[in-house]
Amino acid sequence: MNKFPKRYFLTLIWTFHTNLIVWSISYLLFGLILSCKHFWTGLVLQFQIDKDYLLKFKNKKFTGLNLGHTVIIVSRKANKDGIDTSIEKHEHGHAEQWEGNCLFSFLIASVVFSISIFVGNLNAFLYFILFVWFFGGYVIYFCRSVQAWIRGENIYSGNADEESMRAQFK
Repeated sequence: MNKFPKRYFLTLIWTFHTNLIVWSISYLLFGLILSCKHFWTGLVLQFQIDKDYLLKFKNKKFTGLNLGHTVIIVSRKANKDGIDTSIEKHEHGHAEQWEGNCLFSFLIASVVFSISIFVGNLNAFLYFILFVWFFGGYVIYFCRSVQAWIRGENIYSGNADEESMRAQFK
């Protein structure tokens, strides 16, 4: 990734809390328990797993999974360290989408926080602010899946995030 490193510090402002949770759980599960190959590409922690069944859901096998700044890829779909296959590029593209979703959530939480401070009733909105800040990036992805379902499309492949990633890396 050829992005200026200062971008990483800016991105951490609105993603660090979720990163700490997901990185810790993922590293414990995949890095220590399953002893998967892992490496860092910027802010993204990538795991390469040998077990196809770990990414299986309702008889459908996935070759990659993105959890924000954590990417899990089946080893046979990744050549070597670094981002060099279309699956890896696709999943790392989702990481950038997630950063945008988290920025949006952070801004919403900041506005609600400012209003609640101005009104003088922070306690009334504290749980809402924390929920939006911590889980907003994932909620936005979920809402895009619901939107696809309402349109009559598949909730996974009709999701706007998936459609844009497939269009970029065809």
